[in-house]
Amino acid sequence: MRLAAKCVMALVLLQLFGCAIGTSSQQVEPFVRLKIRSEPPGADVYVSGIYYATTPAVLDLGLGQYMLEVQKPGYKTYRRLIKENRTIVIPMNVRLRAEGEALESSEW
Repeated sequence: MRLAAKCVMALVLLQLFGCAIGTSSQQVEPFVRLKIRSEPPGADVYVSGIYYATTPAVLDLGLGQYMLEVQKPGYKTYRRLIKENRTIVIPMNVRLRAEGEALESSEW
Protein backbone atom coordinates (compact mmCIF):
# COMPACT_ATOMS: atom_id res chain seq x y z
CA MET A 1 0.00 0.00 0.00
CA ARG A 2 2.81 2.41 0.72
CA LEU A 3 4.27 1.93 -2.76
CA ALA A 4 0.88 2.59 -4.34
CA ALA A 5 0.47 5.79 -2.29
CA LYS A 6 3.92 6.98 -3.40
CA CYS A 7 3.07 6.31 -7.05
CA VAL A 8 -0.19 8.24 -6.75
CA MET A 9 1.64 11.13 -5.08
CA ALA A 10 4.27 11.15 -7.84
CA LEU A 11 1.57 11.26 -10.51
CA VAL A 12 -0.22 14.12 -8.74
CA LEU A 13 3.05 16.10 -8.50
CA LEU A 14 3.79 15.52 -12.18
CA GLN A 15 0.33 16.79 -13.09
CA LEU A 16 0.74 19.89 -10.92
CA PHE A 17 4.29 20.86 -11.88
CA GLY A 18 4.84 19.17 -15.24
CA CYS A 19 7.78 17.06 -16.25
CA ALA A 20 10.84 18.75 -17.74
CA ILE A 21 13.11 15.72 -17.82
CA GLY A 22 14.86 15.23 -21.14
CA THR A 23 13.01 17.88 -23.15
CA SER A 24 12.42 21.59 -23.07
CA SER A 25 9.03 22.82 -24.15
CA GLN A 26 9.97 26.49 -23.69
CA GLN A 27 11.08 28.44 -26.73
CA VAL A 28 13.12 31.60 -26.52
CA GLU A 29 11.50 34.53 -28.27
CA PRO A 30 13.72 36.25 -30.85
CA PHE A 31 15.32 39.43 -29.51
CA VAL A 32 17.85 42.17 -30.13
CA ARG A 33 20.48 42.63 -27.41
CA LEU A 34 22.28 45.97 -27.31
CA LYS A 35 25.49 46.14 -25.30
CA ILE A 36 26.13 49.85 -24.98
CA ARG A 37 29.21 51.56 -23.56
CA SER A 38 29.82 55.27 -23.82
CA GLU A 39 32.69 57.67 -23.45
CA PRO A 40 32.14 59.38 -21.12
CA PRO A 41 30.23 56.73 -19.13
CA GLY A 42 27.03 57.56 -17.30
CA ALA A 43 25.05 58.68 -20.34
CA ASP A 44 21.29 58.14 -20.45
CA VAL A 45 19.96 55.59 -22.96
CA TYR A 46 16.55 56.13 -24.56
CA VAL A 47 14.77 53.73 -26.89
CA SER A 48 12.03 55.27 -29.00
CA GLY A 49 11.79 58.16 -26.55
CA ILE A 50 11.58 56.02 -23.40
CA TYR A 51 14.39 56.07 -20.79
CA TYR A 52 15.89 52.59 -20.32
CA ALA A 53 19.25 52.79 -18.54
CA THR A 54 22.52 54.58 -17.91
CA THR A 55 25.70 53.42 -19.66
CA PRO A 56 27.23 50.94 -19.53
CA ALA A 57 24.02 49.05 -20.27
CA VAL A 58 22.66 45.84 -21.77
CA LEU A 59 19.18 46.09 -23.28
CA ASP A 60 17.06 43.21 -24.56
CA LEU A 61 14.41 44.37 -27.03
CA GLY A 62 11.92 42.51 -29.16
CA LEU A 63 12.44 42.37 -32.89
CA GLY A 64 11.44 45.50 -34.75
CA GLN A 65 12.51 49.08 -35.32
CA TYR A 66 13.70 51.47 -32.60
CA MET A 67 15.36 54.86 -32.37
CA LEU A 68 18.28 54.62 -29.95
CA GLU A 69 19.50 57.81 -28.28
CA VAL A 70 22.47 58.17 -25.94
CA GLN A 71 22.70 61.54 -24.22
CA LYS A 72 24.53 63.35 -21.48
CA PRO A 73 24.34 67.03 -20.50
CA GLY A 74 27.05 69.07 -22.25
CA TYR A 75 27.40 66.52 -25.09
CA LYS A 76 25.71 66.05 -28.44
CA THR A 77 23.05 63.33 -28.53
CA TYR A 78 24.00 60.16 -30.41
CA ARG A 79 21.11 58.74 -32.46
CA ARG A 80 20.87 55.50 -34.38
CA LEU A 81 17.97 53.64 -35.96
CA ILE A 82 17.97 49.98 -34.90
CA LYS A 83 15.98 47.78 -37.28
CA GLU A 84 16.32 44.01 -36.86
CA ASN A 85 14.15 41.04 -37.74
CA ARG A 86 16.45 38.35 -36.34
CA THR A 87 18.06 37.52 -33.01
CA ILE A 88 21.32 39.45 -32.77
CA VAL A 89 23.74 40.92 -30.23
CA ILE A 90 24.99 44.40 -31.13
CA PRO A 91 27.96 45.66 -29.08
CA MET A 92 28.28 49.44 -29.30
CA ASN A 93 30.93 51.89 -28.17
CA VAL A 94 29.51 55.39 -28.39
CA ARG A 95 31.89 58.31 -28.08
CA LEU A 96 29.89 61.37 -27.19
CA ARG A 97 31.36 64.66 -28.35
CA ALA A 98 31.18 67.88 -26.43
CA GLU A 99 28.79 70.45 -27.87
CA GLY A 100 30.30 71.76 -31.13
CA GLU A 101 32.23 68.56 -32.02
CA ALA A 102 31.27 65.80 -34.50
CA LEU A 103 29.80 62.49 -33.27
CA GLU A 104 31.29 59.07 -33.88
CA SER A 105 30.73 55.49 -32.81
CA SER A 106 32.40 52.18 -33.38
CA GLU A 107 31.04 48.65 -33.45
CA TRP A 108 32.78 45.31 -33.66
